Amino acid sequence: MSYEKFKANVMAAKIMEDRTRASAFINHTVREYEGMLRNVGDSVTIKGAGKVSFVESSDGKPIQLGEPQTPEGTNAILTVKQQAAFNFMVPDIDSAQGAKGAMELYRRQVSNEFAMKHDKYIASMAQSPLAKLASANATQATKANILEMLDDAVQWLQENDVPTTEKVTAFVTPAAFKLIRQNDISLDTDNSKMLASGAVARYNNLDIVITNNVVRDSGVDYCMIMTDKAIAFVDAITKIEAKRANNYIADEVRGVSLYDAKLIRPKELYVLNIKYTA
Repeated sequence: MSYEKFKANVMAAKIMEDRTRASAFINHTVREYEGMLRNVGDSVTIKGAGKVSFVESSDGKPIQLGEPQTPEGTNAILTVKQQAAFNFMVPDIDSAQGAKGAMELYRRQVSNEFAMKHDKYIASMAQSPLAKLASANATQATKANILEMLDDAVQWLQENDVPTTEKVTAFVTPAAFKLIRQNDISLDTDNSKMLASGAVARYNNLDIVITNNVVRDSGVDYCMIMTDKAIAFVDAITKIEAKRANNYIADEVRGVSLYDAKLIRPKELYVLNIKYTA
């Protein structure tokens, strides 16, 4: 039975690697956590999610510390509830696993689909009650005001103690980027480090990434300007296996991905809720 030679761990690792490479958002999230992720409903502890505050004194006397602080967001618990699964058949899994076999094509499709699903879920944090919206109602984005909107985002983040040295990324739609480009900003395409992160341009200390995976709701796009510490994301392919397909002369490959996300630093995410001229 050829499926007994199926390399589940190798395929899972390659899916995750290709998924991360295809994703716009994942490399811009907090990924470190403690705990085991095996089944839906499992909880993990997000590491390093909070900020430490200080007590100050200038009277020359011994400083009074009081009760120890529990930094906001520290030990944030994330219960994983999201699942996505794949299940497909190949005539012969040994042939499919060859260097030019069908398995590589299927694996890439699975990776790309996971990238899209995971990106869209991370992007859904823009509609969290904790997220800062640029305005109560969607604003019409134009060439004349799009850069001012980005400037307002940077100002709000800095006023909420995001350092000017902190990496901040703007995730925008192709339509929004078209308006940005019309202002003749520098694309900075010689910056290989920036390009490796998925950014296509830079403006006012923002790396600009184009993605179709931001939330679109009733004609309104929720573009996100955020640090890499604003959102935590956890995921794992917990099950992947091959078996002989029932009622078919073929092998079956299936797997399950668990994932979830949480907005852990609301003051490091600013959302542009914008619409465009039809």
